[in-house]
Amino acid sequence: HPIYDGLSVKVDVMSSTQSEDDARARHRRVGHVFSHSNLSKAEGFIADHGVAALFKKWDAAIDQTFKKQAVEVNYLSHFKMMVFDVVSAHVFGQSFDMLENDQLKVIDWASGYLSFVTAKFVLGCIAKPFYKLFRPGANKSIRDFYAFTDQRIQERRMYLQSEKSTEMPTDALQPLLQAENDGTRFSMASTDVLAEATALLLAGMVTTSQTMCYVLHYMLLNPIVYRKAVAEVRSAFSHSHTITYLECKSRLPYIEACIYECLRIHAVSNTSLPRVVPTGGVFIQGHFIPQGTMVAVNLAGANHHQEAWDNPRAFIPERFIADPDAKKNVFAFSFGARSCPGRNLAIRELLVLFSNMLKNYDFELPEDSLFKPDVLDKHGHPQVMPFIQNLILGPKYPDRDCRVIIRKAAKH
Repeated sequence: HPIYDGLSVKVDVMSSTQSEDDARARHRRVGHVFSHSNLSKAEGFIADHGVAALFKKWDAAIDQTFKKQAVEVNYLSHFKMMVFDVVSAHVFGQSFDMLENDQLKVIDWASGYLSFVTAKFVLGCIAKPFYKLFRPGANKSIRDFYAFTDQRIQERRMYLQSEKSTEMPTDALQPLLQAENDGTRFSMASTDVLAEATALLLAGMVTTSQTMCYVLHYMLLNPIVYRKAVAEVRSAFSHSHTITYLECKSRLPYIEACIYECLRIHAVSNTSLPRVVPTGGVFIQGHFIPQGTMVAVNLAGANHHQEAWDNPRAFIPERFIADPDAKKNVFAFSFGARSCPGRNLAIRELLVLFSNMLKNYDFELPEDSLFKPDVLDKHGHPQVMPFIQNLILGPKYPDRDCRVIIRKAAKH
């Protein structure tokens, strides 16, 4: 199908292969890397290279201001660099300290890669010959991003062949390399390993950082929600305590509800991927769908359906407090063989970041912000900043709209 053809660049990856068996096999290979048990072992690393590194950057910026009071930052760029450092550790077993070094080069390569895939995806559906004009070999961002990934793979091969390789790495790259030419039905070629590792890094970095961006954006547009989340975390934990994932899950239900409400109202991965009805057909809500029919779920439609959600256009985290099981109805990570393998990591990053962030800092919109709580859309809700869809929904004008003023919170 041209939609799935559009999701691949050099060869098929987990999200683009039309073979369900192949998708499941690749999902299983990396699944344990992103399991809760494995991520729990790496929680210290996530904290050191994630929230601790981000807070160090913010503290330094605040300390350089007049009277060390407040600083304006572009939170999307900081979230991108932080998430890249965390995701790269789980894919390649090492962080590249992009946030510490304020390095956006690889992030820019990823953006160029995503723009190409989007063009190929869209043009492949309506005019397949045109996307050949955007071949990877003619696009420097794609070449550079692949070269970055390939260098990590070659470094791993050298490590495994050296005398230093006393312990087997536990990142996502290792099971991909172990599947390379292993003689099984789902053996992977070197080009498959390169493409899959690149896709894991790209998807994990872009989707999570964009979600962080919108969680903060929606909170600041809804000051009652923001104040309630701040009160929850500051009443539960001291200023000096670093909140863990399990503490978030057990003691901060409102902050978790805020994250799920953002995933519902503004899922950044919003592409409808088709499925084919199996032999014999199926009944869906009383309607018979013949075999061979192509069907798809509109994720935004499901997340805003009035029969499933009360007042779906409004940002109401309380809906998940009243009905915790409603989280299961949020379409953000897909389901089945092509579901997001990094879901557990994304949720952990979001919970740990916002719990500690709201505990340690105060946030407010700049005076010249175009989108504020009293700027309403036609439905009477706060107007959300405009977005652009490159397969992933992201801010259209991030330099203008993703700005926030940060102050250190008073110790409590």
